[in-house]
Amino acid sequence: GRECMGEFLTSDEVMGELRISRRTLDRLLASGQLTAQRIGEHGSLRFKRGDVSAVLHPRTTLASAMARGSSMPGRGLLKHG
Repeated sequence: GRECMGEFLTSDEVMGELRISRRTLDRLLASGQLTAQRIGEHGSLRFKRGDVSAVLHPRTTLASAMARGSSMPGRGLLKHG
């Protein structure tokens, strides 16, 4: 329902929040750095607020921490002889 719409942003809202152009938004979508859902019969894009925040603050996301290996403190301690 409409009570959940606060969790989603339009393309214009995303561009304003991230201070990016339509072209940059299209690049983020094409590269998979940002995902969107098509809503309604005309296919308006809606972006999850959390996904937009992850683009804005990538160092605070768990996925990027795991990609850097910082969430695995024991990694690299085992040596093969």
